[in-house]
This record gives sequence, structure tokens and C-alpha cells, in this order.
Amino acid sequence: MRDCLIGLDFCHKSNIAHRDIKPQNILVDFDGNSRLADFGSAKEFPVGNDMMKGSVGTYYFFAPELCDPDVKEYSACAADIWALGVSLFCMVYNKLPYEEKPSWELMDDILANPVVLG
Repeated sequence: MRDCLIGLDFCHKSNIAHRDIKPQNILVDFDGNSRLADFGSAKEFPVGNDMMKGSVGTYYFFAPELCDPDVKEYSACAADIWALGVSLFCMVYNKLPYEEKPSWELMDDILANPVVLG
């Protein structure tokens, strides 16, 4: 996870938001080093302004603000960090923090219910 945080910090300092962080987009080599992969949804943002409109990525890893229809803009860096945290949850507990359900129900769940550890 430390390698991913360092990589994500580098991306954000380079004004790039990944926007699709999930375990499937984290590669681990034989020495245990991890790297973020699949920058197909990544987007460059202006210096000092990571606010974005619209959501991309995988619903299970959406930050609550991406699930709120009243939120018109969100911090892409904060959303990346949330997604990395959900990825860590998946690695520790071997499950997603929210149950599999249709996307609109899942987004309501993410918005209304905090992640329960364990």
C-alpha cells in the first residue's frame, strides 16, 4: 500500500488524477513492490485545482461525494485516496465494504452508510 501511496502522491503532484483505483489496477511484482496501473480513466487537472465534474471508474470504489446527485464538483485527489482506502479494505478483509447490488442502490448505500470495518 505504501508504494501505491507514493505513486498516487507523485500523480497528484504532477496534476494527474487516476480516477479508477481498485485492486485490479494495482500490480505487484515478485519482490512485493506495487504499482498503480491502467491510467485509461486518468485526467490531468490544472495546477492547484483538482475539482472535477462527472464520475468515471468502478462504482464500488466511488467516494460518497461521487454518489451524491447534489454535488456538482468533487476533489479528484480526495476521490482517488478514498478508492485506495476501499482497495486496502478489500485486501485486508477479502471483500468489498458494500454488498453487490444495482448501481443506484449501491450509490445510495455508499452515500448513506459509513464503511464498517470487519
